[in-house]
Amino acid sequence: NKFSELQNFKKEHGHARFLPYSDGKELGKLGTWCTAQRNNYKQGKLSQDKIDLLDSLEFDWDPLETDWQNKFSELQKFKREHGHASPAKFESLGGWCREQRVKHRKGLLSQERKELLDSLDFDLNPLETLWQTKFSELKKFKKLNSSFFIICI
Repeated sequence: NKFSELQNFKKEHGHARFLPYSDGKELGKLGTWCTAQRNNYKQGKLSQDKIDLLDSLEFDWDPLETDWQNKFSELQKFKREHGHASPAKFESLGGWCREQRVKHRKGLLSQERKELLDSLDFDLNPLETLWQTKFSELKKFKKLNSSFFIICI
């Protein structure tokens, strides 16, 4: 049965954080089963006995939330180490940051997640921030220089 397969998976991999897009046909079937358990749980259709069995394996009821929280923790660590929350876009964490900005732009980033990112001074709109910074520099330049003539190349 699938629960036994999940037990074996946990013994082999050290976790029961199974996702439906796992590699391999058999693993994919187990992932589909895990997704069904999560859906049944959310809909209140999973018996307490089954919930307890899955909990005994430390089953991840919301792997997408777990992934988000893990990346957020990485970003916290990055900020502690580097003094800012803007990893390079070609790094895994930078890609995740870009994804958060896109979700924010599309109105898909929850207020709770926005507040968490704000707590790290995470810039959700770095292009706007850059524009405002450069405009501020331009105003300072104009104030310090009576002749206001800048050649933009």
